[in-house]
Amino acid sequence: MRLLSLLQEGRWNKPNDDRARELWPRIKAYELDKPNVPFPFSARLMKEQGWSAALAQAAIEEYKRFMFLAVAAGHRVTPSKTVDEVWHLHLIYTREYWEEFCVKVLDRIIHHDPGNGETGEQRAFDDLYQRTLESYMRFFGTVPPKAIWGSRNGELNVRRTAPETPAILPDNGNCAAEAVS
Repeated sequence: MRLLSLLQEGRWNKPNDDRARELWPRIKAYELDKPNVPFPFSARLMKEQGWSAALAQAAIEEYKRFMFLAVAAGHRVTPSKTVDEVWHLHLIYTREYWEEFCVKVLDRIIHHDPGNGETGEQRAFDDLYQRTLESYMRFFGTVPPKAIWGSRNGELNVRRTAPETPAILPDNGNCAAEAVS
């Protein structure tokens, strides 16, 4: 019952720049890696994705930016495939994702809505991806890192194939996020 009441009382029903300025520091301060644990989130992400520590940290930072946009952009947003991999891992830490991150940090539930292959879906996700990139530039004042975001939906999925050689592989995954009011 507490979760439901928190969501109904949430302050993010109509995002604006003042609320966005308040939200970003909370998201930025949120740590996916819990202190003093033998196998933190970033280590699991590195192992499962074959990423370097630097790439995992960069992807986590971009995931935080994406989740900020999911709340503050005022429209549905869609992640890059690389950001989506971070989101997928975070979702399996169910209590941490739903109770700590969504409720206490975002003040909003963010659902992961994967595509299902309907007619016209690819174009809709492509358009949504462009809107997401535009919102990223508006809120963060910079172009999203191409190595993580790419310029088109589903264009890039970063994988590490050798110790110092990142490989960028195509991927056609689609999904979107929407804040529940």
